Amino acid sequence: MTPALGWQCRIKSFCRGSGQWEDLRLHIEYLQFYVDEAMVWRQWFVQRFGYQSLGSLTDADHHSELLCWGRVRVLLTAPLNSLSAAAAYLKRHPPGIVDVAFRVEGLAAWLERFRRLGGRLCRPLQTWQRQGACLRWCQIRGWGSLCHTLIERHGTTPPVPNWPQIDVPSPSSMIIDHAVLNVPAGELPQAARWYETMLGFQSQQRFVITTPRSGLASVVLSHPQGSAQFPINEPTSANSQIQEFLNHNRGAGIQHVAIETPDIVRTVAQLRRQGVKFLEVPSTYYEQLQQRPGFRPEQADWDAIAQQQILVDWLPDIPEALLLQTFTEPIFREPTCFFELIERCPYRQNQRLCKTQGFGEGNFQALFEAIERQQAQRGSLQ
Repeated sequence: MTPALGWQCRIKSFCRGSGQWEDLRLHIEYLQFYVDEAMVWRQWFVQRFGYQSLGSLTDADHHSELLCWGRVRVLLTAPLNSLSAAAAYLKRHPPGIVDVAFRVEGLAAWLERFRRLGGRLCRPLQTWQRQGACLRWCQIRGWGSLCHTLIERHGTTPPVPNWPQIDVPSPSSMIIDHAVLNVPAGELPQAARWYETMLGFQSQQRFVITTPRSGLASVVLSHPQGSAQFPINEPTSANSQIQEFLNHNRGAGIQHVAIETPDIVRTVAQLRRQGVKFLEVPSTYYEQLQQRPGFRPEQADWDAIAQQQILVDWLPDIPEALLLQTFTEPIFREPTCFFELIERCPYRQNQRLCKTQGFGEGNFQALFEAIERQQAQRGSLQ
């Protein structure tokens, strides 16, 4: 696909990060939302996405609902009084993701180093133990209002901290692929450096994307010893989709979370039937797709892909390494948080079974244009 006139995407690949975290493995464990009505949003996630309810929990300050979709776990928390942490957050921000929790190994040693580096704890190290099983966790302050609960598990433990031991449904292959943080202009280098220094992420790629009307810069962070991926964006124009998010979110925050599925066509079709709305992709995108080097008519069901308006990318030298993705519309009243569905197709290279990597770099133009169309409808793009 040839970029439209005036559209630019500059990509730089590199690997930079602190060498002191070789023994730390990091994986995204669950997401916590602060919302106004936890039970209302529980119904929304169940009816729209097909999440399963794992129960509820109420204390003096909050009511929480725990849900799962395959191996994706979501904790929805609402305030019960004006002095609660959720109430304080919702006074500053609209509903959204407040905690991206990570599963780690060697939590105690990691915490000691984190403190030496000047890291800030929100909640101290705590331990749950039962008959050979052990759950340890703490919570740290991330960038902006974002927090990260760090969890270490041994044996059969509760699904999230401070939750009773319950039977969790057998997990399917749905998993959290990555979470994307938006930060104000000028904060990208500092935010990336913080996650490199404090959590051992490494910078893998840098993107600079511009259209005639907007732009953004992005650094892709991934963890060398774990599966966690954590891109960070900043706006490069006043009309940028990133700036629109920051304006409505009233500061930095998680813009979207990608859910990996083994069959995106089937998943998206089901979600559409359940009322989930996705960004629209024009039919011309699929006409241009056939002109890209490496396009193979026999490789996929292109009619089904086009019908579900799914974006497709591949490496020119490895066309069988397909990456398919699409994006929901924002789920809340304000244009802030949304979800991505992504399928990373397997392929063979040098007799090895590999999994497609990347973030759909060849789709940046189509994605940017789709989001700009929504911005124009909202009147935030001039």
